[in-house]
Amino acid sequence: MGAIQQPTEVQVQDLPTVIPAPTSIAPASINFDTYQQLAKSTSIYPAEVKGLYPLMGLAGETAELIEKANACLRISTNMANTNDEQLQKLDRVSNIFDTIVALGKELEVLKKDFRKNGLDPSISIEMHVNDDERAEINKEMGDQMWYQSATCEDFGLTLNNAAITNYNKLKSRQERGVLHGSGDNR
Repeated sequence: MGAIQQPTEVQVQDLPTVIPAPTSIAPASINFDTYQQLAKSTSIYPAEVKGLYPLMGLAGETAELIEKANACLRISTNMANTNDEQLQKLDRVSNIFDTIVALGKELEVLKKDFRKNGLDPSISIEMHVNDDERAEINKEMGDQMWYQSATCEDFGLTLNNAAITNYNKLKSRQERGVLHGSGDNR
């Protein structure tokens, strides 16, 4: 992995800016290894929740994405030719999405508590990951990335812009001392 380049300016095309620009910004084009290193510089969770905290965050952010993206989807039907079984399945998907969103919000509250308070010293979480388990986790991370890519494509976004926007948002929050806060646009 090479050194992280310090850019002078970044242009994120076609996306609204809703946060103050950080003093240190991401490169105009970013690869996964560079993003991982940049993101690590904004990491603020306690070491004792290593492994657990990012999983909770992944689930919470997935729920938030579902909530925001699902609000953009509209189902229309031709009542004369409506397939009731498919409508029931779509209704079930909607109900499952609602459950995921509710659980994601619950996880976010717990995650923030762990970030703020850590764990009681009498409790420990140990990671024991063997090579086979690491390989399986790696496959699932790849699946997550495929769906992120497909979602970006379907909504007219790019992974590159998502990574740059995310890093710049987190770096700005870090510089303003609001990484610990709540809300998307803090």
